[in-house]
Amino acid sequence: LPPASRRQGQGEDENGETDLDRLVRGDAAYGDPDQGRRRDRHRKQGGYPPVQGLTGTAVAGIDMAAWDAQAKAWEVPLAKLLGGEPRKVPAYNSCRLGTIGAERAAEEAQELVAPGFSAVKVRLGYSELKTDVEVVRAIRRSVGEDVVLMSDYN
Repeated sequence: LPPASRRQGQGEDENGETDLDRLVRGDAAYGDPDQGRRRDRHRKQGGYPPVQGLTGTAVAGIDMAAWDAQAKAWEVPLAKLLGGEPRKVPAYNSCRLGTIGAERAAEEAQELVAPGFSAVKVRLGYSELKTDVEVVRAIRRSVGEDVVLMSDYN
């Protein structure tokens, strides 16, 4: 409806409200760190409607913030709250490795792996293929054979 119509609507779903209240407030009030498994099972059984588009993005942001706040309040890792265990995951650094030329890319690649990253991603797509090859070779020489190189070709 256009905003000028000044019409309002209202709706309710008592069962959904009760289920969500029990899932979110009820379990949280009792400090149950296993709540994540029940919430996930409820979602998989169709307990939450599918949400897409901008609404889905908004709901996802609120959902992530709520999970994060709950984990911090209970002083448990988020992974544990969601039913898993914390573990190391591979990560790479791709900050600043744009189309900056071979010499600068080699220098910056060293800076990117210095904090402990075992992989870097470089942006390629220079006007000539030989420049792409030069950049990759310079980075490889700079960081050594143990660092994984990835590329983003634009």
